[in-house]
Amino acid sequence: MDGFESHNNVVVIAATNRPDILDPALIRSGRFDRKIKVNLPTVGSREDILKVHSSGKPFEKGISLKHIAQRTPGFSGADLENLLNESALLAARAKAKKIKQEHLAEAVERVAMGPQRRSLMISQKEKETVAWHESGHAIVSYILGSTVHKITIIPRAEALGYVWNTDSEDEKDKALKTKKELMNEMAICLAGRAAEKITFNEITNGASSDIKRVTSIARSMVRNWGMSDKIGPVDYEYDQEPFLGRGLSMQTNHSDAMEEEIDRQVLSLVTDSQNHAEDLLQEHKDALDGLANILLEKESIDREDFEKLMKGLSVERIKKND
Repeated sequence: MDGFESHNNVVVIAATNRPDILDPALIRSGRFDRKIKVNLPTVGSREDILKVHSSGKPFEKGISLKHIAQRTPGFSGADLENLLNESALLAARAKAKKIKQEHLAEAVERVAMGPQRRSLMISQKEKETVAWHESGHAIVSYILGSTVHKITIIPRAEALGYVWNTDSEDEKDKALKTKKELMNEMAICLAGRAAEKITFNEITNGASSDIKRVTSIARSMVRNWGMSDKIGPVDYEYDQEPFLGRGLSMQTNHSDAMEEEIDRQVLSLVTDSQNHAEDLLQEHKDALDGLANILLEKESIDREDFEKLMKGLSVERIKKND
């Protein structure tokens, strides 16, 4: 960095998770010359990190760290360390001499979603709504090729229930997604809302986070990724000058008429995904009702039992090239 004598042998290293708000003068040549972006670990890297942090911890025979790595996309190194520490605590509370698979599975969910809230009182009607909502997510996820590890209607943190799913084995940690894959992702997000509409002929506010996610995906598809035929391959994002993480000034690089067309195309993509989810669930209504009733009885269902149920009800996955 400029200002130090060459014989001082001083190396200045800095880190930030908000490079977008740094003053360009700070990172110009002659100051911080080399910039290294550290991404979240891939599945192979997650397995290696788990091996490091598992050293010295007693595990039951047959424990697969690779399986845990596959279930934890988006986890940082610190998250993975916390996961193993949580599993050790759970084993200690259960007075188990070794960490079992069930302790690791619970630890994954604790780190990602928070602890269970079994004391939360919800009405039978709300419980039924959550059961069909999560069943909708799970069935559309399964049909469209995701791996469903667990479905539960036991509340955690702010969620009344959830589906733990990941992409199929060959698609984990991929950097590029096609338009079809993004449309499928939105259909999975909207499948809970679709299940409520089909089953109860009404919808709740339980899909608020799902709607926020699909809106973000659809806007990026239209504004940034050129995935709308009517809009074309043009970047229509706002021009901003960031200041402390906020837009100091915002200017459009397009007309008001184009902004209205962007809104129409975003709505069109979201609506198409919603309709796709509804069509799939209408076609497999027996499976939807069957899974929801099992959740009402058992509260949770794991991957093995879920996939047996889907095969028993002749629910088939859609091939990638269909």
